[in-house]
Amino acid sequence: MPSFTIIGDFTSRPFAGDDFHILCIAQASFRFFQLFCCLLPLAIILLLHEKRRNLTINGVPPWCPSFHDEVVNLVEMDRGGFLILTPDEEKHLKFEQDDLAYWFVLFSFAFVFLDLAWAGALWRAASVGTPTESKVRNSYLRPLIKVKLFFINLIPAGLLSIGIYHVHELRKNNYQCGDETPEFYPDDSSYFLFFSVEIVVFAIEI
Repeated sequence: MPSFTIIGDFTSRPFAGDDFHILCIAQASFRFFQLFCCLLPLAIILLLHEKRRNLTINGVPPWCPSFHDEVVNLVEMDRGGFLILTPDEEKHLKFEQDDLAYWFVLFSFAFVFLDLAWAGALWRAASVGTPTESKVRNSYLRPLIKVKLFFINLIPAGLLSIGIYHVHELRKNNYQCGDETPEFYPDDSSYFLFFSVEIVVFAIEI
């Protein structure tokens, strides 16, 4: 079968329109690997272990020595590690949560499920007609592939940009500790390992 013509001289060679099932299987397999080996562990670690470490008090993150000074001088903690604040103490504290990591994970999940839905639609479109009767099939395939090329394929570039910006903000000014030596480095955590893998995956795709 001849290759499928997408736009002008741009074709799907060496695949014909009814060969796209192979691409759908490969695409879906890659997305499921990304979902269960990267994104789900990343989300679980972020929600269970990194939530408190994303909290800054008066602009100081928890890996800086002065973070403990901010807490000890102004507030106390109960046995569960929760902050106990009086109204007067609360006036002197500014709590900030780094939500960029949460947005990155959320948009990554949305992208993976969108791409899986696209692969399912492509599979169904490639099943239309017969090897010799491709006209109807091609009318479904062409819009789907254009959506993939000009919309879905741009999403990893945006996610990669968010990830790079997140790392830049995390590491700037000596991990936001200034002249202090961090007690631990956030990029030594298991969260950062899975985060880096996800960034590399998006970079490879681009």
